[in-house]
Amino acid sequence: FNLADGRNPRFIDMVQAMTANAGREQRITTLPAAWAGWLWRICRLIPAIDRNLSPAVAARRMKSLTINQTKAAEAGITFHNTIEVIARRDPDYPYDRI
Repeated sequence: FNLADGRNPRFIDMVQAMTANAGREQRITTLPAAWAGWLWRICRLIPAIDRNLSPAVAARRMKSLTINQTKAAEAGITFHNTIEVIARRDPDYPYDRI
């Protein structure tokens, strides 16, 4: 799904769509940003966690892998709503080809 459908879904929306596909649609629990920041600062004191949470590693993991869809749209390619396809709620998507 790295070729963008133009909607740019959030990670939490993707997870919710995956749970809907599994037949158990539910919203996951998340931490507020301030709490996550404090937890990150505390966990940085543990060497094993610090190696995986360093700013350089975090920047690589948070980098967007989405490709601009402009040329694909000009070529006549149509896009389906990624969230609806993952949740299997898009009536126009050909699921039998997956």
